Amino acid sequence: MLRNEWTDAWEAEDAPDPLPMPLQYMVSGDCVARSSRYADKAGPVMFNPAGQVVGQLDKVEKTSAVIQRLVEEYLEAVDRLNRLNQAAGV
Repeated sequence: MLRNEWTDAWEAEDAPDPLPMPLQYMVSGDCVARSSRYADKAGPVMFNPAGQVVGQLDKVEKTSAVIQRLVEEYLEAVDRLNRLNQAAGV
């Protein structure tokens, strides 16, 4: 999850241990649903799952730079596969 007031509160020294599933959702489900419904007011405590890769993000990039890099990596991969196929006589 992305850090916010919600995650900070759960990491506080005096915070209770998280409940096991499905109890965790039974306690927080309504809050999560309402935060989506009222996103303009719930920003500081919204549930923001981000996936495991979020820990690898360490810089802000322009979208155009990311797309350019993806295209270049794709072209390099296709070129390498073509060379491997030629060497294998395919």
